[in-house]
Amino acid sequence: MDFNLRNKTAVITGSASGIGRSVAVAFAGLGAKIVLLDKKGRGLEELCNAVENKGAACLPYIVDLTDIDALNDTFGNIFEKLDRLDILVNSAGIWEYKLFSEMNDYDLNRMMQINFQGYFNVLKCVVPRMIEQLYGKIICLSSVAGKVGSGVGASHYAASKGAIIAFIRSLAKEVGKYGINANVICPGLIDTPITGSSSMLAKDAYVKNCILKRLGKPEEVAAVAAFLASDLSSFVTGQAWNVCGGYIFD
Repeated sequence: MDFNLRNKTAVITGSASGIGRSVAVAFAGLGAKIVLLDKKGRGLEELCNAVENKGAACLPYIVDLTDIDALNDTFGNIFEKLDRLDILVNSAGIWEYKLFSEMNDYDLNRMMQINFQGYFNVLKCVVPRMIEQLYGKIICLSSVAGKVGSGVGASHYAASKGAIIAFIRSLAKEVGKYGINANVICPGLIDTPITGSSSMLAKDAYVKNCILKRLGKPEEVAAVAAFLASDLSSFVTGQAWNVCGGYIFD
C-alpha cells in the first residue's frame, strides 16, 4: 500500500484559497487529477497553473454550491470529461462574528445554507457516481467549534459545523457497503484568509489554550486530508479528525 493518489480524480470545493487551495496543491503533488470548484473565480486560474506545474491535470469551475441547477450542470460537464470521481473534499464555507442577541433568521439560514446545504448539494451529485464505482473517499471540513461550540459571537457557525459531523457520520453508515469512506476533518484556528476576520483577542486566546502555542497552517490540514484520500485510510470511516494543535481532546 502506497501513499499516493496516482490515477485518482479529486473534486475540491472552496478551492480558490485557504485550506481548499492547500489540499489541491497537496493532492496534485501526489499525482491526482484535480477538479476545482469555487464561487469566486479570483485565484482559480493561478491555482490551476500551480496544479499543472506539478504535472497534474486540472479542471476549474466557478459555481455557487447553493445553486442546485448550476451545480447539476457543472457535474454533468465533469462527468462528460472524466470517467471516474474518486475523492471529494468539501472545504467551502464562511464564518462571521454575530451575537445571538443580534442574530436573525437571515443570518442563521445563510450560514446553514452555505456551510451545510452546499455540502449536501455536492454530495447528492457525487455519491451516486461513487456507488456505481463501488469506491469513493468523502472528506468534509468541519471545525472544532462543531464539537465544543464556538467562542462568543458565532453560535450559528458552530451549529453548521456540528451538523456536518453528524451528517457525515450517518452517511458513512449508509455508504460503507459500497466501498466508500466518509470522514470529517475538524481544524482549530488555521492561518487562512477567513481567520483574518477573527479578532487578535480571539487568536491570542486560542494560542494560549493550544498545546502547540500557535495557529495551524493550511498545509497541515491538507496533510490529514491526503491521508484520508489515500488507500492508507481504507479502514477509516465515520470519524471526525481534530487538527488543532491539542486545543481539544476527544
